[in-house]
Amino acid sequence: MLDERLLQQLNTLHFMVRHNVIGRVGGRHLSKRKGLSLDFAEHRSYLPGDDYRYIDWNLYGRLDRLFVKVFSREEDYPVYVLFDLSKSMGIGNKLQRAQELAAVLGYVALKDHNRFGVYPFSQRLEVECAWLARSGWKHTLPFFDYVRQLKLAGETDFNHALNQFAHSGLARGQVIILSDMFCEAGYEEGLVALRTAGFAVLVFQLMAQQDVAPRLDYEVWLTSSERGPARRRLGGPEAVQSYLRSVTRYCTQLQEFCHHHEVGHLRLLTQLPLEQVVLEQLRGRVLR
Repeated sequence: MLDERLLQQLNTLHFMVRHNVIGRVGGRHLSKRKGLSLDFAEHRSYLPGDDYRYIDWNLYGRLDRLFVKVFSREEDYPVYVLFDLSKSMGIGNKLQRAQELAAVLGYVALKDHNRFGVYPFSQRLEVECAWLARSGWKHTLPFFDYVRQLKLAGETDFNHALNQFAHSGLARGQVIILSDMFCEAGYEEGLVALRTAGFAVLVFQLMAQQDVAPRLDYEVWLTSSERGPARRRLGGPEAVQSYLRSVTRYCTQLQEFCHHHEVGHLRLLTQLPLEQVVLEQLRGRVLR
């Protein structure tokens, strides 16, 4: 799913944490909670980017392998991906790019011993087919297999699905939404519910070539990929320009809403190479 060149680059990247981490012992993020000591907890394998000061050189001398000391205030960071499986994600290569981004995020989280989970949704949260949050290198390949098998479902009900997750009782952490964010019923209530529940929220809005630059040289019927029958006739350059103005207005409103409610927003064009998206758009915003 991810080529070797990109995996090598991901080995040097970690999630950016801009708020207090409330996790479990064994990760690589320092908690800001008071009362936690720097008592030694365990060893774990050295990962590129780890602080050399924590390498156990005595253990290296005996085993000829690098291990770092983990202390009780070094905790994991919960990362959850909410994966949109509505039919509009089948336009262009949005589903494939969402799978690739989920694989990237999962790889970085799991290698750093952070809890990572994927929760698909369409009209509701598909808990029965979720990748429940877990951590550790050993889960990487099974996770890649899981992501490859994700299939499109039906219509989207953002507010219902996101409200379900907000009240799931999971430990607070980073929620990343992989979606084109096209939902006739709206998204506002769901995003507010996640923020109110204490999650840090980031929207990856995936836009295919067909969304941002459709080529219509003849008259067509404009239909809903999720709701079915034809609704409106579309034809000619003026109609295309009207469509593009509507899409631009919708995306601007989404961006402004996210900014107002302290929700991160990244608009990602799926025609760009994955490596470019990761290194130029995610690094510095999500990964470091």
